[in-house]
This record gives sequence, C-alpha cells and structure tokens, in this order.
Amino acid sequence: MSRMRNGGDPYQTTARFSSKCHTCGLPIKKGDPIIYWPNGKHAGHLKCDESDYNHSLSLIADEEQYQAHYWNGRY
Repeated sequence: MSRMRNGGDPYQTTARFSSKCHTCGLPIKKGDPIIYWPNGKHAGHLKCDESDYNHSLSLIADEEQYQAHYWNGRY
C-alpha cells in the first residue's frame, strides 16, 4: 500500500544548507544525506538518526495497518 507522508513525519533528504546534527552536534554540510524531523525542525546524520527513523517508520506502518482495518469495518 502506498501512503502519503504526513507533514510531521521524519524523512530522508539532502541538506539544503550547512547546519549541525541535533544528535551528535557535529557539522552537517550542504549536500549531505540527512534525516529531517519536521516536528522539531531539526536534522541529523543518517548514522546518528537511522535507528530512530526506522522505529518511526515502523510505528507509522503499524498505525496505517490499524487504520486500514478500522475503516474497512473489521474492528
């Protein structure tokens, strides 16, 4: 099932400008691959945030599965 991203969901992208990783505090250079967290308006290196990002994706998938069953009248 394809899903539309919620505005607050974290996503992987490329840094549009230089900044600092919210996890390790080291610099992020423009063009580096990052994970952006819209709700906190911060970014992190892929290595620093990968496990949290994957956990978020898992929670999102679980919620979508629940909602699909709920809206199809299975619950």
